[in-house]
Amino acid sequence: SIGGMYPPAAPAPALGDDTNSVLAEHLGLGADEIVALTESGTVATGTAQ
Repeated sequence: SIGGMYPPAAPAPALGDDTNSVLAEHLGLGADEIVALTESGTVATGTAQ
């Protein structure tokens, strides 16, 4: 608990669901860079099939 309160439960993101936000927010990559990494197969986004 945090200060006696419990955060709301939520399902974990599926594999690849948060890849774009991690690349942008934590690594500072722009949209064009993320597209290039995705198209080259370096990273995968969305739900794995």
